[in-house]
Amino acid sequence: MPASNLSIVPAVIPPLSEKRSLQWKKYLTTCETRTNICPVRKHAKINDGKVTEYLVDIALISKDGWHQNRATDCIANKISELANQLATCQEGLKIGLCTALGPDGDLPLRWGNNRLRATEQNNNNGLAIANMPVGKIWVSIYDLPTSEIRKWQITENNLHDVSSPATQNDNVLGLKEMVCQGLLDDSTSKFVDCNDEEKDNRLKLIIKETMPHWNTPYRIKSLIKQYRRQNTNTYRVGSYTVEEMKSYFKANCPLNGVLDFSSYVESNKNIIKRKLRDGSERLSKILFTHASSADLGGALFQTAMRDKFVDPECDEIVVVSCHNHKAEVGLNAAREDREALVVKWNDALPGGTRTKLVDKIFVLPQTALEKKGGNFISKKSL
Repeated sequence: MPASNLSIVPAVIPPLSEKRSLQWKKYLTTCETRTNICPVRKHAKINDGKVTEYLVDIALISKDGWHQNRATDCIANKISELANQLATCQEGLKIGLCTALGPDGDLPLRWGNNRLRATEQNNNNGLAIANMPVGKIWVSIYDLPTSEIRKWQITENNLHDVSSPATQNDNVLGLKEMVCQGLLDDSTSKFVDCNDEEKDNRLKLIIKETMPHWNTPYRIKSLIKQYRRQNTNTYRVGSYTVEEMKSYFKANCPLNGVLDFSSYVESNKNIIKRKLRDGSERLSKILFTHASSADLGGALFQTAMRDKFVDPECDEIVVVSCHNHKAEVGLNAAREDREALVVKWNDALPGGTRTKLVDKIFVLPQTALEKKGGNFISKKSL
């Protein structure tokens, strides 16, 4: 079963009318009760996890837009395994479901979908469960903040010890939903308005809070990486025009020697004259590429061939590279592919290193973290 569409989740849960609240209060007084330890409330440090569970009519349980979400439903044989456990265990259902009190006389499910399905399967097959008559099931009433439903559902996915625990895809879906519901916003800024480093910090904190079994550096990193892969529009990859690339390279020029930018600034030749330590001079031709794909096309190599060998006006060719309109997830792979392409062109020319087409390649920083870390992501002599 595919994940629910986040856009169809209702923005708010309407409060109960006074009349309906009184009706529920009256109904619950007729139900058998027990005190239990709820893993979610215990994790939330509420009343040491102690909660009252009610033996309610299973027919009252419903699903609204706020039922527990998963990337995929639990497979059928897992439900059958859980149903068998319930039928053979002397304690029956150890931990009840969690439901809300519905405005229409129903009990909207908040978590425990697999336990509900397993119980219904046993009821349909005439199999008794130790502590529940047929047609009844134990539930606690959701009493955590309404605005935090998704947060505690995801926590429950990662805490319970029955059926199928949360997968990576379930947790990525959970992160998406918590972002969608504003649970990663704070009083200073919304998550979507943060820089990439702050986004990652907030994701780390919510993973540690709601996904205890994923709280290792490797698993946190893998979750954030997968979240980024599925939400590239929330992470910023900067772009450059050719003029911006030209200005950036001049301001942060990594070439050695005493630099003369007169032929770089005052013409479109983009040549930097360099006086080296031994007194010799070198002319470096700078070629800029900001194509989104790895393929540079023939024009760049044709220009390099002409200006270095056919109608020479320089001693070396320097490529300055970035990838516009590229998602962060594919950025490094595209950079590696581009460098490999340049090396391939160099190797294709006769004469070996004497006639290599491109001498150096510099990669501009494009993400917020890259720009914070240094002037160039890669500086290579080929």
